[in-house]
Amino acid sequence: MFEEGLNLQQEVRRLEQQAMDAMIKRGMKIVAVDAAARKAWQEMAEQGYSKIRGSIVPEKYFDETLRLRDEFRALQLANK
Repeated sequence: MFEEGLNLQQEVRRLEQQAMDAMIKRGMKIVAVDAAARKAWQEMAEQGYSKIRGSIVPEKYFDETLRLRDEFRALQLANK
């Protein structure tokens, strides 16, 4: 299962790069995001979790998704 997750991650990154290349051709400018801005964005996104959990996404699926995300991130850090 871990390998499938890595394969999916690689495919998503490839598709993201493809999409960015297409948008750059049309004039999009890339702006670097510093750690503080990334942290602020993450905190803002997490504030919406309470609105999503249980109303849009059933609690058990929401919780399991976060658990799997955290497990995957921990494995990535351990493998660095």
